[in-house]
Amino acid sequence: MRYNIFIIFITLIIVFSNCEKKKINFKQNLNETTYISKNNVLDNLTENEIILTANEQAIQYIIINYPTTLPENQIYKILYEFQIEGNFTNSGNREILAFYSRTEIPDPSLNFVYCFIIDPIEENIKEIHKINWNTIKDEQFDAIKAGLNDTFGRPIFWENNIIGYIGDFNNNEKDELYLYTISGIATSLEVIEFDGIFFKNILTIDPGPKIVTINSIDPEKKSIIIKIEYFLDDVVIVNIYIWNTVSQIYEIQH
Repeated sequence: MRYNIFIIFITLIIVFSNCEKKKINFKQNLNETTYISKNNVLDNLTENEIILTANEQAIQYIIINYPTTLPENQIYKILYEFQIEGNFTNSGNREILAFYSRTEIPDPSLNFVYCFIIDPIEENIKEIHKINWNTIKDEQFDAIKAGLNDTFGRPIFWENNIIGYIGDFNNNEKDELYLYTISGIATSLEVIEFDGIFFKNILTIDPGPKIVTINSIDPEKKSIIIKIEYFLDDVVIVNIYIWNTVSQIYEIQH
């Protein structure tokens, strides 16, 4: 079976090497928060986890290994971490986000995210979009401590840490990603949404050494009050960001 799976995977990569489509046949409920992590794929399923058919295992093999097939990623050692579903592009099809880490980095981190849009009738992947976001893991600081909560939607777990939430908080019929990002010089918030072509950050916060936390949320006004602490200047500012239905971004209220 493993040999057959490998042959299917290689054949699909060759056939579709010049486009963004891969064959797929993976069933899952869009309305449930369902994770398939590196600990419960392929050979490590238990009776309480999703049971994959032989064909679905082949499909998961493709998703799990997708970043390693890209020429620009050949210098990295990439490990699949987990996946979650949502309505990220409002395509009307099944949509899966898959998260990956780089194992050559000493600190645990998430470095790659891809969105797979699946046509349930033709049973293939119609589009694959890259999401530019990354974070390192900090056991002492997670999205909840940063002020994110289930007002924004469903939690995104990376092992035991909540790294963000998925939901249509701005009520424009697409799920946003409310993701906390931790680097060597800053801890910040990114709100990522599909604009029809790309996934982009729709909340602009100045770069630099800082800690960003959410003070409060107003679901009725679609506003987020954010506190920004700048290390070097020893300055703390508080901004109110309100969703602009015309520009489709969060803008500072002046």
